[in-house]
Amino acid sequence: MSSLQSLKNALINQSSGREEKVEVNQRHLIDKILARYSAEFTVYRELLQNSNDAGATEAQIVFRLSQPEGLFGTRRVTTVEYKNNGRPFTVEDWHRLRSIAEGNPDEQKIGFFGVGFYSLFSITEEPFVSSGKECMAFFWKGDQLFTKKGDLPAESVSQWTTFYLALREPMDVPVVNEFGRFIATSIAFTSNLRKVEVLFDDSVVLSFDKKIADPKPLTIKRDSYTLVSPNNIFNLLSVSIKQAQLDVTAYLDFEVRSKNMGRPSEFRLFMRTAVGELSVKLSDQYIREMERTTKKKPPLKTTIQIMFANHDEYESSSGLREGYHKMFEYLIPAPTEQGKIFIGFPTHQTTGCAMQLAAHLIPTVERESIDFVDRTLNVFNQEVLCMGGVLSRIVYDDEISSIARLYSEMPKDPEIETWLQKKASHLMTSFAFKPSTPSVLVSRILGLYFFKSAKSALQIVSNNGIKTADQVRMPDAAMKGFIKSVPILPDGVAKSCDVLVGQLREQGHLSELKLSDVFTELASRTLSEDELVALMKWWISYRSRMGVSQVDIDRILSSTVWEVVNGKETSVRTLSQIKYYINRQILPPESLVPDTVIPFSVSKGFSKDELEHNFGKWKELTTLEWAQFITALPEFSSDAAFVEKTMSVFSRQYASLNLDARSKLVTLLTPLRCIPTKSGLKLPNESYFKTVTLFSDLPVVSLQHNKSIGEPFMKVLGVREHVELQMVFDRLTDLNWDHMQLIKYLSSVQVKLSNVELGRLKLTPLFPSENADSTTRFVASDLYAPNDTLRGFGLPLLNWKGKWKTYSDEAKFMATLGLRQYIPVPDFVEMASKATPERRSQLLAYFIDGHKAYYATTYEAKSVKTSFLPAKRSGENILASPTECFSEDGSSVLGFAILHYELKSNADKFGVQPHPSPDLLIREIERNPPSLAKANAIFNYFASRQSDFTPEHWRKMRDMNFIPLDREKNSSFIWVPPTQVYFGGSQSYYLDFFDYIDFGPKANSFLRACGVKDEPSPTELAQQLVRNPKQFFATSGVEKYLSMLRQIAAHFYQIRQNGLLLRQMKETAFLIGVRAEDPAQLDSEDSSSSANHLQFELAKASDIFLIDDTILNQIFCPLGAPMESLLEEFYGSLGSVWLSKQVSEVHQPRGTMTATKAAVELQQLIRDRAPLLMYEGTSQLRNSKDIAPNAEATLKSLQVLEVPEIEIIRTFLGKEKRQKTTACLLLDKRSGGYFLTISGEFDYFDVSSAIGKLMFKKVRLNDALLLSTLLSTSLINLKRKGFPVDRILNLTASRVKEAALLQEQARKMKLEREAKEKEERERLKSETPPPVPKKPEPEVDPLATAQPDIAETAKSLMKIFPDVDPGFARQELEKLGSRMPKDQKLQELSNRWLENSYQKSQPKREKAATEPPMNEIQKTTPESQPKPQPQNTEQLEEDNLYNMINRFGKQFGLWEGTSSTSSSSDSKAETPALPPRKSETKSETTTEVRKGNTVAPGPPSNPLEQINPEFTKSLKNQLSKSLQSLQTNQNSGFRAEIPGDNPTRPELPRNSLSANHCTIISDNDLILHYDRIESLALFYDRRVENEAISIVSSPTGMKGLRRFAGLLKLLANVFTVTPNTMHIYFDQKGETVAFNRNKTLFFNARYYLGLHFIDGPTEVPNESAPLLDKEKRSNMGGFRQRILNLPGAFGNSGAFTPPEPTETAVVRESDSEAYYYWFMVACHELAHNWVSEHNSQHEFYLSSFAQYYMKNLVRTLQEHNVNL
Repeated sequence: MSSLQSLKNALINQSSGREEKVEVNQRHLIDKILARYSAEFTVYRELLQNSNDAGATEAQIVFRLSQPEGLFGTRRVTTVEYKNNGRPFTVEDWHRLRSIAEGNPDEQKIGFFGVGFYSLFSITEEPFVSSGKECMAFFWKGDQLFTKKGDLPAESVSQWTTFYLALREPMDVPVVNEFGRFIATSIAFTSNLRKVEVLFDDSVVLSFDKKIADPKPLTIKRDSYTLVSPNNIFNLLSVSIKQAQLDVTAYLDFEVRSKNMGRPSEFRLFMRTAVGELSVKLSDQYIREMERTTKKKPPLKTTIQIMFANHDEYESSSGLREGYHKMFEYLIPAPTEQGKIFIGFPTHQTTGCAMQLAAHLIPTVERESIDFVDRTLNVFNQEVLCMGGVLSRIVYDDEISSIARLYSEMPKDPEIETWLQKKASHLMTSFAFKPSTPSVLVSRILGLYFFKSAKSALQIVSNNGIKTADQVRMPDAAMKGFIKSVPILPDGVAKSCDVLVGQLREQGHLSELKLSDVFTELASRTLSEDELVALMKWWISYRSRMGVSQVDIDRILSSTVWEVVNGKETSVRTLSQIKYYINRQILPPESLVPDTVIPFSVSKGFSKDELEHNFGKWKELTTLEWAQFITALPEFSSDAAFVEKTMSVFSRQYASLNLDARSKLVTLLTPLRCIPTKSGLKLPNESYFKTVTLFSDLPVVSLQHNKSIGEPFMKVLGVREHVELQMVFDRLTDLNWDHMQLIKYLSSVQVKLSNVELGRLKLTPLFPSENADSTTRFVASDLYAPNDTLRGFGLPLLNWKGKWKTYSDEAKFMATLGLRQYIPVPDFVEMASKATPERRSQLLAYFIDGHKAYYATTYEAKSVKTSFLPAKRSGENILASPTECFSEDGSSVLGFAILHYELKSNADKFGVQPHPSPDLLIREIERNPPSLAKANAIFNYFASRQSDFTPEHWRKMRDMNFIPLDREKNSSFIWVPPTQVYFGGSQSYYLDFFDYIDFGPKANSFLRACGVKDEPSPTELAQQLVRNPKQFFATSGVEKYLSMLRQIAAHFYQIRQNGLLLRQMKETAFLIGVRAEDPAQLDSEDSSSSANHLQFELAKASDIFLIDDTILNQIFCPLGAPMESLLEEFYGSLGSVWLSKQVSEVHQPRGTMTATKAAVELQQLIRDRAPLLMYEGTSQLRNSKDIAPNAEATLKSLQVLEVPEIEIIRTFLGKEKRQKTTACLLLDKRSGGYFLTISGEFDYFDVSSAIGKLMFKKVRLNDALLLSTLLSTSLINLKRKGFPVDRILNLTASRVKEAALLQEQARKMKLEREAKEKEERERLKSETPPPVPKKPEPEVDPLATAQPDIAETAKSLMKIFPDVDPGFARQELEKLGSRMPKDQKLQELSNRWLENSYQKSQPKREKAATEPPMNEIQKTTPESQPKPQPQNTEQLEEDNLYNMINRFGKQFGLWEGTSSTSSSSDSKAETPALPPRKSETKSETTTEVRKGNTVAPGPPSNPLEQINPEFTKSLKNQLSKSLQSLQTNQNSGFRAEIPGDNPTRPELPRNSLSANHCTIISDNDLILHYDRIESLALFYDRRVENEAISIVSSPTGMKGLRRFAGLLKLLANVFTVTPNTMHIYFDQKGETVAFNRNKTLFFNARYYLGLHFIDGPTEVPNESAPLLDKEKRSNMGGFRQRILNLPGAFGNSGAFTPPEPTETAVVRESDSEAYYYWFMVACHELAHNWVSEHNSQHEFYLSSFAQYYMKNLVRTLQEHNVNL
């Protein structure tokens, strides 16, 4: 027990303390209680509740009114009397009446908290109560409430318990309608209280009389429901239903002032209440918890009630639909409204549906809501609500079952069905649970257990009565026309009961109509025709939305049965029988059709596609199929009218049939008597048209309707249009006609003659000739038309009396029979070839005249082989065929025939070509190559025909032997192809080795197109050398042969692309090898004699060695390559190896190694002169590529030891040579270091050769000799010879002292300057007001971003030279590279700066508010310096342009203001001179950079004041000169590797520079691509060679590169430079966008492809076409990923990450962003022509370039319609 608890117990138990009762301010307590009772009419609700609990059956509420007051005579309520006839108060009742919060202990009663009575104090101060024989009065003393109880006088005793309430303040008279609504709702569930009256004074204004029928118990199938609550607290024992009737009389028009009652309104309402008896089972703990909270024990039994009105009751209740007073709207809610939760009386809580629910729920204190807050009461109340859901389901099922019985008992009648559906709809709507208020939990629990409590699905109404929801389907308008037996939810019910329907669908009980339902429907009955149409429409729609199987299709066809009505006859068919449908455009709808045809009345509403694609293999009933059916009917052979009607259908449709169908129809009808004639039905070939009147006894066609059967159709069937020819022939004698009359008759009927008849006429000799007797007859094709022209040629003509009219019917008919109008081509050619010249001329003129009319279509020149055209060949007149001669004279030089000059104008009519075809020319020159005499003329002719040759022709002539040569000068010709001769000239270098020709300018142009070149290409030269090297060598001699080898070597990067030639070069002995003949002559001092003993021979590259050691060459005399770098590299590429790699050397020092004096002195000498040894010549530091890593440090740590003797053993190709030496280099395997051994009087050359192996990657003779000189010569002699000894070696003592003195002087000067500056600041501060405080700009420390070793060395230098500029120190250190040791850098720069000037730092000054920083250019702002206004608008535009340039540059990261080295310009162009700064004194002036004769100080600090027109003009001029100084990759100073050329070289550590967007890439790291991109050179980093080639070779990559090249060419145009100054490359490091190396510009294509390129149809801009149109983004997919996967690509570099290719991030080429971006990149790199670092000067030049050339860019983009 705690100490505090002990103190409490001691205080309570001791007797000395004073006990006092806790005082309660009762007035305040009651006010606080009443604050919880805010609802209207709360007082009367509590009184009515107490009356019902007391068993009262009647109650009266009397409002006592005051007298009329005021101008309007207003009456108010002054007193309220409440009376009930319940049991009189007991002693306990009187006690509870004066007790607060004790409540009614009866657990069956509603009250819980014992505060209900005190609601009276809300309207009265001192209530008075009388009951039985006793009464009690309440009165106040201060804030304490007292009661006084006494007996009533005998005369006052009555059956009424009365509450007399004198109002605290008068209140308004209640509105009859509103108070009536309250009373009606309040007595809804009262078990005892049946009658309530409301009086105003003595007038009854409201009277409620409730009548309740005896309850009817419901039989509950306990196995069908869950009757226990979830926690087993409640168990539903029984359910009964009792009907109720409420009669109401109301004086709604009561007039308060006059007390005029008005007319009474009578209402009668019907409802029913379901009462459920519940048993209660609670644990003792739970009972205690509830008793503590509610002040009473929970009941052991209780009831739950539901009140509702069914459809008939609701419709019969008066007043419910009279909406003007709404007195009963809360008593019986409409089906769509919500009822209330009753806890004795209605609360604010709704049920979620149209039922009222009363139960033993525990409310909150104000009794307006259910208590869900208290944990114990929450469980109890939720359990009660669960039982409410169970009871509501039982009531629903009982009601729906009664409706189901009515369905079964009552006759089928639409009105009855409508009434029953309304009853069901009303019920379903009433029990549809919606979200309740204020707590939605109520409706959730009720609705959940409404569905959950029953073990079967909910029953609902359908078009087939009451069914479970599982059996009912949702209505489907598309299926309504044929679904009759499947239960469907009526449309009206689905709409009015949407809430319940939605809940059932969510639970899966109510579903849509499915295909299986359709099958069920079809299996149950036969459809009508209308229902069939509805089914087919639904099926078509269903198939368009859902996938169906063939099984489903077959089943729907076989299941669908419908009744076919044909007049009075009916039959049944299934859809599976149907194969055809009728097209009304083909057959009349009323036509007889087979049973396999769907009736037209069914199919007429469907399209062709719908019928054919949704019902199996239905197809249109064709005319032929119908004909086969209809002609088989008996009517077709006997009924002429039926036949005429049927044939009219065939006639109309015949033209639309295909040929096969036409043929079959004709075949079908031809043997049938189907033609109505005046002689009856006849076969078609027995019938004649009406126009045939030659004989009167013919059976002509006779139709009821003249044009019912078309004549064309009858013609096809064989109806005759004329009398048969045989009949005519048989009656010729009777007709007495001659041949002319016969021709006229036949021509009149010619259109009616059949082909057979025409053929017979063509073969029958019926016609006489002019040239024969009249008895001889000819067929028409043997005769010619009788005209004068043909008569002149003596041809047989038709005998015709009178004039022959060519266009008459007779002439046309005879032409049909074959009468000749023109001489046929074969006859004409034959006649012309044999005719006399005169007759031939006539014939040719006849041909020309008749060409358009006849010969143009019949004459084919290629098919004519007979010579009939006059021509001339080699001056001789001949006859030639059209293909043997030509109309133009040029081809005569080749011996071709030329058409006669008189016929040339008509050459095209005869088919004569102007020139021989290119193929014919080539065949001719191949068959007969020209002689030298004719070659010029022939080649000139070929030159005139160059445009006719195709690439294939040129390729053929390239390899053809047709060029004549006279090599022996004896007219003995040979012919060679164009590839073996050259134009050259008399001065040609290869005149002795190749054939040269010259046939004149015009002929040479043709030969050049064939492949003749001016000089042999390196590849051709190589091929010739490889083909016959000995001949070339013997003819040319050594020097000339070497010259040719040098040319081949210089172009080997091209030659190596030819794989076959490369292999031949490696396998052929065509290279010159050099060998010393007599090694004994090596010691001779006569160099000339040494040269004379050299032997030159041809050998393969693998047999020749590269001489990198002259000593080895002297010792072993191998066959070596000429000692030229170009040739050595060439030989090495073909397989030659370095001699030193083939010779093994073993050094064998003999004796003990000791550190003798000579060794120590040599060691010190090497260490002292180590810096000197690193230089080449007089002042040039050796190339870093040749120096071994850490060479100088290695020399300084080298140890020298002496031994008695040293021997070198060399082995080469198995041959061993031994030699004495005086120095060798050895490796200490334990320490990994080298040491030098010497012997006796050592030779400095031997020492230099040894240490050269440490210093150089490959030691050459010159290197050893130079090192030997540097070691053996004194410093004085070296200095006299020009070596900068003082600048290379360490500082001397005197110079160290001088440096210290300078340091002290600089320190004193700094102190003095700072003191003066401080004094000046104090003076200015006292004279001028303080400036507006500005945030100081942070000063950038140039050493902050430098590498640690450089920063440390720079700080050491700054201690020696305090006034040196830190950025200048860093720059100079970075130029020395990272491989030079720190101390050597310190010594080197100290020497240099002591002898020469260096850049000094500017003194730091306090900056006034208006003074810009000295190191900024054109970057002042209004806050830092008042900017003068521009004098004109042009100046303003330039200023705005400049600001834009600055923003744009910084946006793209083109300059960051760093001072790291980014470019080595080595520029020789003049730097533009800038005007000097006004504020600079001599002590503050920076070191001037002199280039040529021009002084180039830094940019001005205030350009607006100091830049004048003269300066601007000079600047523009210098910018232009700088652009013209740009170089191409073809410049001799440029170096780049050739693809595939990858010499072995050690990997050197790369200089680790800070991340920079224009870091230079070494020329050794760039590989030149073999092909140019739009004339621009392309390079790529050797480390990503494979990836780059893959991208370049892809179609998308090549498209992107071409566009990038087009963009760069446009920029070249903007800067007015040649395009080949722009170069494209792929780089490995992601941060390099572009760089400038020695005025050669390189731009990274990977950045363009990643940032700006979008694959699409847009082409690269050129000079004549508009620039890129706006293009849509296309998915670059794998290509972009390949770009991003490159080593060092965007994703791997933090320096710059390009945006993803989204709509907002990707810059399209058609917009200006891409051009602006690369324009600024180009300006950035051009500025590096003058300034290598990124500082203010670089930014000034960048801005100048951008400012002066931006106008060119904008103008160019506008010209190409680019969106700016």
